Amino acid sequence: MDFYNAYEREKQSQGDGFGKSRLYIRVRDRIHLSLSSVEKSSSELQINKSAMKAYDDSIRYVLAKGITFDLLVMLYDVNTSGFFAFRAAQEEDLKMPVKEFVSRLKRPNIEIRAIGMQNSSKDYGTGLANMIEAAYTLCKPYARLVEVDLFGTDQRNIAIDTKLGMTFDLLLFDRFYKPGELANTLSAEAFKAQIGVGSIFSTAKQKK
Repeated sequence: MDFYNAYEREKQSQGDGFGKSRLYIRVRDRIHLSLSSVEKSSSELQINKSAMKAYDDSIRYVLAKGITFDLLVMLYDVNTSGFFAFRAAQEEDLKMPVKEFVSRLKRPNIEIRAIGMQNSSKDYGTGLANMIEAAYTLCKPYARLVEVDLFGTDQRNIAIDTKLGMTFDLLLFDRFYKPGELANTLSAEAFKAQIGVGSIFSTAKQKK
């Protein structure tokens, strides 16, 4: 199922309200996964980093912890379990990395997922969401947008199963979160101060 048209319709219907409340589109809610169950077979994707890799059973999961104002975008090839993901803190040109990813695939069948960002404000708007459209357009006609989870006021902790292409809500303490425990307390100014500079894709981790 491709939710791209539904996503675009929602953007248009919200107008100036786009980015002021959570936008969640997918077939069903994510299920939970405890950190202890995947930690030994995982690698972590930090802010302003990207990863491009073939499936490797020893490192099956990619973890993205503490997503706040940044945007996690994942491209997953259903036929090969090929995987490309990045966490962006500013809008970047995707032409080269997406072209490289698609060129590795013989019969591309790509699922795209986008998770992250906080409710827009004068300090941090909705510009990062443009990278969803860019990724989808660059992958045409092989792409489907299968998950969109944007904005809101909570931080997110995500585990990606690179064998199945599924995303999970990661339980960092091996228990369900208490009410309000995931509320983001980081300001946009503090977030900008702590992130690195330079292009994400110059430091991509690549495995054939």
